[in-house]
Amino acid sequence: MPLLPVNESGHPDFAAAEPDLLIGLAESAELLSHILHDGFSAIGVLHVCTAPGIANGDITATHTVAIGRLMVELAEALAHTQGLSHECRRYTVDYIGDGRVIDDE
Repeated sequence: MPLLPVNESGHPDFAAAEPDLLIGLAESAELLSHILHDGFSAIGVLHVCTAPGIANGDITATHTVAIGRLMVELAEALAHTQGLSHECRRYTVDYIGDGRVIDDE
């Protein structure tokens, strides 16, 4: 990310970035997306396993609220990560490597 150029408003300038940088960034973002999805899956398993404990009062609602907040933060990270990946892929859709671009003709 530090190598990604920014425009006057401080936002990433994907059009000015090197294609290889964007491809590497997209691949990293996609890996992080997979990890975050796996995290959501693990939280789902945790909910299933702790439901009886919550029902009988062994686990307080405070713990459930904390897990809910974690899910919100993970979802926000996932949204930004996927957006970053999509932007990087959008600007490299016609790039085939070694500085070459697919010609429409």
